[in-house]
Amino acid sequence: LATLVALIACIAMAGVSLLPATQDTTTLLLALIALGALGAFFIWNAPSARVYLGTSGSWFLGIMLGMIAIIGGGKMATVLIVLALPLIDALFVIIHRVASEKKPWLGDAKRHLHHRLKDAGITQWGILAITGALTAVLGYIGVAAPTNVKIIVLAGALIVFLVTRFKTMRV
Repeated sequence: LATLVALIACIAMAGVSLLPATQDTTTLLLALIALGALGAFFIWNAPSARVYLGTSGSWFLGIMLGMIAIIGGGKMATVLIVLALPLIDALFVIIHRVASEKKPWLGDAKRHLHHRLKDAGITQWGILAITGALTAVLGYIGVAAPTNVKIIVLAGALIVFLVTRFKTMRV
């Protein structure tokens, strides 16, 4: 899941780098290198995975995407909108754990969105398709929309996600 989201984020970053207002070859090159590496890794990481990222690998993805966004100035809004789904999900889980008087850094297997989708009977490929499609739509908005629209979409996504998650969170 993290690999697919990072793949889509790299595509969006490459797309923003090609826009006439941006034309940033450094960011384009970094995004394409990351895209190639992630594409090759995804072959082995797709369900049923034979190779896993692990914690260090997912941290590396975050650092890599952050570095690409920072080096190519003005792309932070794009990265935030493309990564809205995992960021809002993580924020919700942290808030829920703190509200439940649990340590927010201890993991569980039922709070995150992908756990909820799995419990609803959706297959691993189905979960990838749903999150990939949502991330791709957000990625398109991140590339095509001006910054003020990105901020509005991000705020709207946060509100919709939190309202639906709080209504469905029973346990």
